[in-house]
Amino acid sequence: MAAVLRVIILTEDSGGQGHDVLAAVAKKLFTYLVPGFQTQPAVVQMVRPDDGVRDLIRANAWEGRKNHHRRVDLVKKLATDLVEGDLPRLVLWHVDGDTAWSQRRTASRVANWQTQIEAPVRAQLLRHFGDEVKVGQLMERLILVVPYYSIESWLYQNLDECERIAVDFPGDRSALKRQLQAWRSDRAALDEVTQLKDRCRLGDEFNKPLAEKGWPIREVVAVGASFAALVEALQGRPHLLTVLQRAREG
Repeated sequence: MAAVLRVIILTEDSGGQGHDVLAAVAKKLFTYLVPGFQTQPAVVQMVRPDDGVRDLIRANAWEGRKNHHRRVDLVKKLATDLVEGDLPRLVLWHVDGDTAWSQRRTASRVANWQTQIEAPVRAQLLRHFGDEVKVGQLMERLILVVPYYSIESWLYQNLDECERIAVDFPGDRSALKRQLQAWRSDRAALDEVTQLKDRCRLGDEFNKPLAEKGWPIREVVAVGASFAALVEALQGRPHLLTVLQRAREG
């Protein structure tokens, strides 16, 4: 089967797992939005950015005045990516909320992204097309992914895999076991823990297997916190859903 969709993966994570983690979450997300969606690499291409873009995205180096000119170039590239190409393209951009979910309205990064990235991309497309409806459809393909406090808030929801990983930890594992049991009793608490990966023995070393091995998307949606907010927002994008449905049908 030939490829039918290209997804450009942008993530602030500087570790080597960042692309694979977001790609795995994206596949689960698309399948949840459109049951039967095909996620094989031959059908959906998960694309890494070039080195220059990746360096600008990592650790949110795009923010502020220092990289203004590079950010302008990035905005032009994003606008082009949304329009051109032999396949329909989506852009998934991950930034951590860096606050507890309950304090999300105090988070500055999302507002910065909206003013420094989203609005300029929209303006670029409007200059090109002069058509609000067309531009609105294209902007549905630019997807901001914001876990609160961080991506680990979503990944640790894979509590079964967390427990399997913890079995191999050396030394006393009792504190970690109690922590995992508490989260199993109150999954929503994971979106409220700041500096999460620094407060849990799991850290970020196991993010890739947590994303790829049985990540329980329905349970994460049911929590009703930051991931559920993403799902709800995307369910309100009819053009995006049409793109995914067409990709499912090949």
